[in-house]
Amino acid sequence: MNLVTHPTKRLNASTSLSDADESLEQHLQSVESCLSKRLNSFTTYPAELSARLVNAGGKRIRPLLLLATFESIRKAMGLKQDIKAEDLHQLGAVAELVHTATLFHDDVIDESPERRGMTSAQVLHGNKIAILVGDFVYAEAFARLMERAFLYPSQKLAITIQQLVEGEILQKEIVTTRNFQSEQLFQIAKLKTASLFSWCSETGAWAAGQTDLIQTAFDFGHHLGVAFQLIDDVIDTLATPTNLNNEKDFCKEFVVSAPSFPLMLLFENDSSQLDAWKKLPSLDESIQAQSISNLIEACKSSLVIEKARLKIDETLEEATELAKLLGNSEILQELVNQLKIRASFALEGKAQI
Repeated sequence: MNLVTHPTKRLNASTSLSDADESLEQHLQSVESCLSKRLNSFTTYPAELSARLVNAGGKRIRPLLLLATFESIRKAMGLKQDIKAEDLHQLGAVAELVHTATLFHDDVIDESPERRGMTSAQVLHGNKIAILVGDFVYAEAFARLMERAFLYPSQKLAITIQQLVEGEILQKEIVTTRNFQSEQLFQIAKLKTASLFSWCSETGAWAAGQTDLIQTAFDFGHHLGVAFQLIDDVIDTLATPTNLNNEKDFCKEFVVSAPSFPLMLLFENDSSQLDAWKKLPSLDESIQAQSISNLIEACKSSLVIEKARLKIDETLEEATELAKLLGNSEILQELVNQLKIRASFALEGKAQI
């Protein structure tokens, strides 16, 4: 399974799938069906917009994580699949629906002009519609859980959504005050990204009926999610062109976003760069673009790159050790390996935004 592009695409034409991979790919295809079937059946305006975004694709890493954790534990322990296949696939669909809801809200908060290669909902229809659509998708996710009386995942998902909101509030506070501690940026990664990853992996353990492994599964998802966010931060920073004079949308989003992981590492080493970031909102557009270019170029220093590499490697190694407790399966290790590949491309500035 290739997380660098889409999980249902193979690494290359000659890659052969193991039985576990074939089972996982079949599960993912069923999740896709669950995602589109109901959303496409609705005629309401929010449903149409949410279906548009879901059908536009995405890596589907969150349902993949849920399914991979389930399959790893089940096969390692020789368990039969007690949960109905349809219920398992709906759990995967819920994971993607929650992620989709966050994208609608994120685009409003970050004033993002595009999402998945399309004009974002908030640009097309305004902030109010985009927020309402996000709320609709959250409601749809909970509706699917409660239809099956899945109380434990529902309770945990409510906590997860609270954490997602806390992460957004913390990020907004940092952007507004231009003051922060390094620990707060890691906290944002934990709240905004790792929290949903953790819900997926622990729900996979729950679906396998192994309550004693839920905490381990949660921790595995947590480390995978933190690494995923740190890598995305590297991509967002290093894959950006340094000449930004004609990139007004990017500059605008950069100014209203919390510092990325590479920027944090840069600020720790050079306080003058932090001062430059703090001044961005008050600068004229042309000067602002040059200042952002200077910050991005400074992030490409060997010191920042090596510090980022060490932290990402450390986080993924912790995920590897936890995977051993969840069956030590090729499925979970492949998730870690694909993130290592993605990290390598990102740190070399070769990954695409």
